[in-house]
Amino acid sequence: MPGDTAMTDAVLTDGTPTEMAFGMYKEYKISSYVMLFMLLVLISIGVSHVLERKWKLTFITSSGGPWNQCACIPNLVAVVGYTMKRRHFFANLSSILLFAILGTFASAVVVGSLLYFLGSMGLSLQMPLAECLAFGALISSTDPVSTLAVFQQLNVDPKLFYIIFGESVLNDAISIVLFNTFSKFIGVNIIHAHAISYAVLDFVGVCVGSIFVGVFFGCVSSLALKHLKHLTLMHEVSLFLLFAYMPFLVAEVLELSGIVSVLFAGMLMKHYTSNNLSPAAQDMYTINLLPQPLYLGLSFFTMERGLSVPFMLWAILACLVARAMHVYPLAMLRNACLRRGRSHSETRLSRNEQHMIWFSGLRGAIAFSLSLSFPLPFREQVRAATMVVVVVTVLVMGGLTVKLLNVLDIKRVPVGLYR
Repeated sequence: MPGDTAMTDAVLTDGTPTEMAFGMYKEYKISSYVMLFMLLVLISIGVSHVLERKWKLTFITSSGGPWNQCACIPNLVAVVGYTMKRRHFFANLSSILLFAILGTFASAVVVGSLLYFLGSMGLSLQMPLAECLAFGALISSTDPVSTLAVFQQLNVDPKLFYIIFGESVLNDAISIVLFNTFSKFIGVNIIHAHAISYAVLDFVGVCVGSIFVGVFFGCVSSLALKHLKHLTLMHEVSLFLLFAYMPFLVAEVLELSGIVSVLFAGMLMKHYTSNNLSPAAQDMYTINLLPQPLYLGLSFFTMERGLSVPFMLWAILACLVARAMHVYPLAMLRNACLRRGRSHSETRLSRNEQHMIWFSGLRGAIAFSLSLSFPLPFREQVRAATMVVVVVTVLVMGGLTVKLLNVLDIKRVPVGLYR
């Protein structure tokens, strides 16, 4: 059929019957993965509806208390750091830092400014500027888990994969620190210049201190598991998870960012600690990916008290506009720098690759977790809007990833380049 031919031509680099059949199988496999992820979200949404309507039970994530901060966020972020492939990550580090630092800051400011302007015009929820910027910071945390799964299984160019992956890894840390920084200005009527200077220094200090805590526990975990002998599988996994949570708790006690610490601890644990684990223990750690869709869906029907439909719709549009306003200019800046340097032209981001980066700005559990600790009195409205943005981007943009890869004719590479 013509549709099948087009599909396989987009996936394969060779036209032999065997490779065509294998390409169709991989396309089906990826679609199944995306459907499974979305199905878990939808099923958990249904369970949340039953608990809320029939038994009047509210899922535990509806509060922003210690359970959410200590049980959910470290687990999600540690998985992100642990699954990183160091070689490709550092090969694209300059591009990753460009999109993660400047891009996240620009996204937070654009989203916050747009929503503040719309609110002042009476078109959306009216929130002060500090609250709008804090919301812009938390909603700028991307989590393209389903998109990256498609990229890896279809052997998309590692350059594109790791720019998107690296951005999502580091922007979690940047967005949480920005969120904490902007939150400090909530309720302040007049913001002086020295307060802004203090906020900048506080931002840098929190980042550096949090990284140090994460690196410390990553190294300690490697040494501990290296010298402790005759451990059972459960002992290994328990110690591994303990060292994933310890940096979060220590950083929070020191008033640093637990997310940043866990992220860097996970990166070091992947590179050093996992070599001291048995194969079974390494495989068991991957089950931590499962709570992400469940965590989102089970919280869906706990948000009815904060429904503000205009704010939700404008928030979705603001996220799309803000991502476009930083992805394309930063990609142009990156390409211009490469043209002046020694890099070859094939390392530059094509226009279609830029479109794919823009489309990969899915939001996830990290953004929703941050919304649970949003200051009053707008916590419920922000939580509801964040949930809608997360679900819409995961279901719509995540579900269309395979189709867009084929439409944009994104470059594929041999499997060995991912290792």
